Amino acid sequence: MFALPLEPFPRATGQPTPTAARRLQRDFQRLLSEPIDGIIAMPNEANILEWHYVIKGSPDTPYEGGYYYGKLVFQPDFPWKPPAICMLTPNGRFETNTRLCLSISDYHPESWNPGWTVSAILVGLHSFMNEETFAAGVRNESNPVRRKYAASSKAWNLACPEFRQMFPNLLDDIATETASSSSSASSSGNEISSNTKSVDHHSGHSRRTAQKRRAEPAVEEHQSHSHNHQQPRQIEVIELSDGE
Repeated sequence: MFALPLEPFPRATGQPTPTAARRLQRDFQRLLSEPIDGIIAMPNEANILEWHYVIKGSPDTPYEGGYYYGKLVFQPDFPWKPPAICMLTPNGRFETNTRLCLSISDYHPESWNPGWTVSAILVGLHSFMNEETFAAGVRNESNPVRRKYAASSKAWNLACPEFRQMFPNLLDDIATETASSSSSASSSGNEISSNTKSVDHHSGHSRRTAQKRRAEPAVEEHQSHSHNHQQPRQIEVIELSDGE
């Protein structure tokens, strides 16, 4: 399998246009009113172009029990251009702090649809994480390695200053789960427990779950940079107002 070049993850620069700010605020309100099961996301208070998210590992996958922290960086003229996407928590599926090559990311602006919401982007990322397809920024480690990362993800996140700042409501539960898992492992020799409280309890996020198999929105991987790309299928699209 050939290797694709990795690109460091960019920082949010510039100021959003009024359209971008209005659209991102609306998408955030939608996340609060229609939360996504297993996903938390919120913008940086200092710059709405920078968003932080946490994805809870899907049941019956090597990621079960893990919490995966990452970022979305939107361009000032969003929604006309797609965001950059990265994951920071080591996970075995993606390189960390690296731009991910997805049809919903800035790697492929030619396949972007300005009607795609932040919710749709996150559901698509969660779905793509549960697949085995290859693209720039993908690692595809073995399942035992991914389970190891899932077990250590809580401790990694607790040691990450940005995670602690952005998601204080998760800290106590993650610390409790980590202590409980360590106690269970030392007393019984069993694998670390994956019993966790629902992420949406702390964020108010939704009842639409990214399934293990490809679900909406289906995200197409891109192994080259040709212009003959398929569009993501069954992705949620909103109608744009005159101001967008």
